[in-house]
Formats: sequence, structure tokens, C-alpha cells
Amino acid sequence: FKTKQTLAGASITGSNFELPGGALSWAVGYGYWKQEYTYSPDSAKVLGAATGNVGAGTDGKLTNNAVYLEFLAPLWDNGTQNLYLKGGLRYDDYDAFSGDTTWQLGVEFQALDDLKFRGTAGTVFRAPTITELFGGVVDSFPTYADPCVTTPLPPGCSGPGVQLDSQVKSAVGGNPNLVPETGDTVTAGFVWTPQFGDHGFTATVDYWKIDLEDAISSLGVQYTLNSCYYDLNQQACDLITRNSAGAITLIQDTNLNVADQGGKGVDTELRWNYASNVGQFEAAFLWSHLIERTKTAFPGDAEQDLSGRYTDPTAQDGGAYANDKINYSFQWMWNDLSVGYLGEYIS
Repeated sequence: FKTKQTLAGASITGSNFELPGGALSWAVGYGYWKQEYTYSPDSAKVLGAATGNVGAGTDGKLTNNAVYLEFLAPLWDNGTQNLYLKGGLRYDDYDAFSGDTTWQLGVEFQALDDLKFRGTAGTVFRAPTITELFGGVVDSFPTYADPCVTTPLPPGCSGPGVQLDSQVKSAVGGNPNLVPETGDTVTAGFVWTPQFGDHGFTATVDYWKIDLEDAISSLGVQYTLNSCYYDLNQQACDLITRNSAGAITLIQDTNLNVADQGGKGVDTELRWNYASNVGQFEAAFLWSHLIERTKTAFPGDAEQDLSGRYTDPTAQDGGAYANDKINYSFQWMWNDLSVGYLGEYIS
């Protein structure tokens, strides 16, 4: 492995223009980033002369120039309540693909001493990494189920298939034709910190929504098979190779810009602490509720709502989309002694 990274940047910050809540704070800056990465595996692996997974190495570089502007505007403050507006604008220019401009605008409103509302809206931009772009294609052997060995045969099968093993050879790795992910995000929520005597309590609730275009992912071999033979998707069929006996010999599963992905949910966090004459007590409850998780693999393909489903573990994102995930803990501390209970729930 060989990695080289070069960073440079400059920024100017200031505070001007008195507003009803205070002075406007701002920052402008420029950043330069260049990364080079090389991975040279044993020549026998590259030539396919070794046992186990074989494949090519990685050799690539990526350069970014970025400029940005950020501000924080205190619109109102009476000592107990305040209202802040914050925002940012950024332009990223990469040598491997077109640049893009992103923005974010947020608001924070301290309605009471113990209650704050907040929200943000903006656009997102993520460039593919060097390994996502230039990673050498290598062998993988995920588990699969050939749709063409079932009865009745799916409409896309020209005849009965042959499956001699629970695993199939797939080709995974980089794709130099990837483009950056872009999308929109919205979050809204509140923080409540009431006082109940000596008890400390914090409640945070946030709604979030993310929509991505050209999201970078892999389809997973099972999705590719089902899309070809059940949904008659020719683009998926082109990724599958069968021999004359009807057995699958290879499935292409390299990185792709899927048509789009989306998700929305609610995250809740509750924390409590209490100091007593018999020790310190603490408890926490974290709950992530997934309302929707959509994925469209190809332009024109049907949108799938994956929330609450376990789909394809060979996909890059793992294929598990629980509706609810909860972590909870209770802890008692006294001098040098600590006793705790932690639990996790996945629906």
C-alpha cells in the first residue's frame, strides 16, 4: 500500500454588521486536497495464478479545489429567548468529474430556558473515493439462489438452470465512470432540558429526510438475479454470465450510480442522571425509527421501499433496514464501583 495526501488552505473570519441579537459572524475560505493511492497485490493474485480471491490492484489519484462562505446571524436575543440563522455556500471542483455547488440554511430558536427548536435544509455532494473509482476488480463469492432452478420458472428464464453450490463468483471493485452523489436534506427537531429538582433530564427529537441522486452503491448479486429473471430488466441480465450447462459462472457487481435513494425517519434520545447519597445514577434511551427507505436501481426501474426488510446482504449497504433500532442503558456509580446494564433491540 502507498498513500500520499497533500492539503493546503486559507480562511478569513470576521464579525460585522450589528443585528438585533448581536454581530454577524462570517468566514470565507479556500481548500486544496489531493490524494494518491496505490495498492500492488502479489503478481500471482493479479494473474489469477493463486488460490483464493484474485484480482487487480488499485492505482489512482484525485484532486479537489474548494471555496466556501459561512455565516451566523443572531437575529434576536432578549437574554432568555434568541433566534439564530446560519448558513453556508460551497463550491467543489474535482479533476475527475464536474464540480458542484452546495448550500445549507439552518435556524435555531431558544423558545424557553429549557426548550430549543432547530431545523436545517440544504443540498449534499459526495465525490466517489479513489477506491470506488479506481479500485481493481477482484473476485468475491457471495451466497445466492438461482431463480431459474425454481418451479414454476420465472418469466425471464429461457430454461431450467443449474446450481451446484451455495456461492457464486462475482466481480466487485471500482468504476472509473462514477459521478458524485448529489441530493437534498431536511432536518427538524427540538431539545428539551427541564429541571426536576436534583434530576437532570434531556430529550432530543429530530425528524430527517434525505433524497440522493446517483447514489454510489452496488446492487448485490441476488438483486441482480431477481431483477433480470422476475422483472425482465435487460440491464441486470447483461451482468450475468451462464455456461452451456445453464450454471451461472460470473455476476458483475462493481460500484454503480444507482438511479436514486431516499430515506426518512425520526431519531429520539432521552438521558437522565441523578446524584444521590448512595451514588450517581444514569440512564439513556436512544431510538431510531425508519419511516421509509427507498432505492431505485436503474432509471425507469420501479422504486422499492426497503424499510422493515432484510433484502440482500451482498449489497454494499448491507441489505438490512430495520424499522426500529433501540439502545438503552442504566448505570450506577459509587466511588470506584460501577454497575451497568446495556441492551439493544432491532425490530
